[in-house]
Amino acid sequence: MAEFHQRSTRLFNDTSSAPQDSLQGLVLLYPHINILEIGNTVVRKDYAAMDTFRILSGGPSGHEPMYSGYVGRGMLSAAVQGDIFRSPTTYEILNVIKELAYKNDWGVLLIIQNSSCCALNFGLAVEKALTEGIKVKCLLTTDDCSEPLMPQKSDQSQGLTGTIITIKVAGAMADGFAACLEEVLEYITELQKQMSTVLLVLKPCSLVLEQKCLCTEVNATLGGDLRSKPKQKLKCLSANYVVEEMFKELSRNVLLDPGSEIVVMINNMCCSTLEENIFISEFLKKFIAMNINVQRIYVGTFMTAVDLQGFTVTVIKSSEELLEYLDYPTEAPSWQMRNFGIETSIQTNIQPRIKVLSFPRIIPKGPSLSERESNILLLVVQFACDALISCRKQLDIMDSEEGAGDVGMKLEFVANTILKGLKESGINTTNMFAFFKMLSKICDTVNGSLGAIYSIMFESCANTFGNCDCDDAIDENLWLECLQNSHIALKSYTQNEDPAYNMLAPLIACSATIQEQISLDRVPILQAFENGVAEAEMAAMRTTIKHYPDPGAHAVGIWLRAVYEGVKFRCQY
Repeated sequence: MAEFHQRSTRLFNDTSSAPQDSLQGLVLLYPHINILEIGNTVVRKDYAAMDTFRILSGGPSGHEPMYSGYVGRGMLSAAVQGDIFRSPTTYEILNVIKELAYKNDWGVLLIIQNSSCCALNFGLAVEKALTEGIKVKCLLTTDDCSEPLMPQKSDQSQGLTGTIITIKVAGAMADGFAACLEEVLEYITELQKQMSTVLLVLKPCSLVLEQKCLCTEVNATLGGDLRSKPKQKLKCLSANYVVEEMFKELSRNVLLDPGSEIVVMINNMCCSTLEENIFISEFLKKFIAMNINVQRIYVGTFMTAVDLQGFTVTVIKSSEELLEYLDYPTEAPSWQMRNFGIETSIQTNIQPRIKVLSFPRIIPKGPSLSERESNILLLVVQFACDALISCRKQLDIMDSEEGAGDVGMKLEFVANTILKGLKESGINTTNMFAFFKMLSKICDTVNGSLGAIYSIMFESCANTFGNCDCDDAIDENLWLECLQNSHIALKSYTQNEDPAYNMLAPLIACSATIQEQISLDRVPILQAFENGVAEAEMAAMRTTIKHYPDPGAHAVGIWLRAVYEGVKFRCQY
């Protein structure tokens, strides 16, 4: 029951629309930014005309004012956010990158917190953008120095509020000092080594993910003072209902008719910035609809009471004399100034200049397999998929020890989707660029980090073949390069995880063993592959912490073994 009441005191209209509602409130307050019609994205209004590279950041909603609150001259060009505590999708990120890169020769710099939630989806979007020839670079911030069992800050550290400082420095260098993308990236990369953040949590955040209106059995009240008995108990806590009731109260004392000129103060008492922006949006839309001119608006925390959560709204009839007094400078530290009013109409969101695609059409490029080689690939893929399907229950049991118990289910879904695609001729098994792009696309539909990890791996494989000429030979060296590039790409986007205890371990062990053995010139490639798979299986077993090895690592050993058996079977005939 306590959990229910905690959730029911969120001032949302609807949990699913809260991020977009919040961004609408933000852009109403600040006329230099607007919403871009790609996911939950805020951009500088002048982003298309900037004469420097663009800076993009983003991540889950629910951490406001991160990330959209830092969009503007001298900081971010754009910020893309997902749902509450969920990363934006890969294709939302990719489309924003493409929009920022459109007719832009300077490039796009991503500054992202080093966490699995952000790094994987943003990293996959970067890999896809590179495939399309876009100039894009990515920095993962690593300022957290409080990771358990970590003697000192490293590339595995996650990004915290040092991300904001990094964005500020990068934005200043770009806008104020005309630095190029490469110079800025080099500087802020070094900056990570000189930056540390420690996090103290006294009360953990709430996971408000229910897709419904939180409008029942609430304890919210209206009126009274900070400590005495309230005047009115509210029957509903949707933001638009609450604002309507507060507006009625305000109208009893201040004449709020069309054409009125007013000054507004909105005082936030310990509510989240997400809720604050939604609350602001509802109030300002009400003023705009009634043609009331807000000449000054002050938003922030001006007065609080211990443990009290809520808002106060103050409305004053405006005059030239009052504005003069309000605008007079002060050194009082808690006076948060906004010496301008708001737009007199709701802004129209910015339409992208690019064609926004969820899944872009795959155009084959680079070398292709012969008919015989294509048949071998087809059998190998069937072997790998069948192996993963048969091991679904085993992988789920392993994953339940530390995770959600669904690794096997997710890989079974991927395997069945691939088999269906092969049966329906929806997967190109001749051109390797197109083949791996399709596998990446399939994995990208799987929720969570597992789908993003495999999608990045296959995207890297596609890039390896796509960067080759059409007449280049597809030999053991190119396949080995493909395997090596895949684990290098994964490692760059999973810096906050120890590669010895996840699926990177068997991938690295396999490629290192094959590389070592074929360099000797005395070991046949098939034998080197078998030895590499054996090393991968042992590396997967070494990921065991309690009773089971890491399920992701174990799965790699399973499909690597299946791939080897398929190649061996075909090459015998």
